[in-house]
Amino acid sequence: MAYIFREEELPKLISVNPGRERTFLVNQELANTRDLAAGVMRDQPGAGSPDTNLNGEQFYLILDGHGVIETDGGSHPVGPGTMIFIPAPEVGSNPTHCLRATDSALRYFELQTPAAVDGMAGWKRIDGTVWVRTI
Repeated sequence: MAYIFREEELPKLISVNPGRERTFLVNQELANTRDLAAGVMRDQPGAGSPDTNLNGEQFYLILDGHGVIETDGGSHPVGPGTMIFIPAPEVGSNPTHCLRATDSALRYFELQTPAAVDGMAGWKRIDGTVWVRTI
């Protein structure tokens, strides 16, 4: 069996933080899995994730635009073709990271395992295709 989706037909998740949009390609709702979440993020210039600390591993592949990844190890510029792997934190540690667009819109593929988003917790459906992040 295979789940096949077209990005433009999937719900757009709009963040309460201006300039951010996510399209999940794989998650519990779309593919009945709690093992991973994958999608495409779009951040407008200056927009980005809040400081993030998740229990699982994360992988990013920058598709378009330029930005910066900020981790406990410093700040690093990113652009098309940049791959970023964030390992799962060690027990008792609390590392954070933030990926944000700089001078241009940033579009990237994101994979989280295990799924960092519990189903759609923290997201509120406002119509059939648009969700808004509530936390």
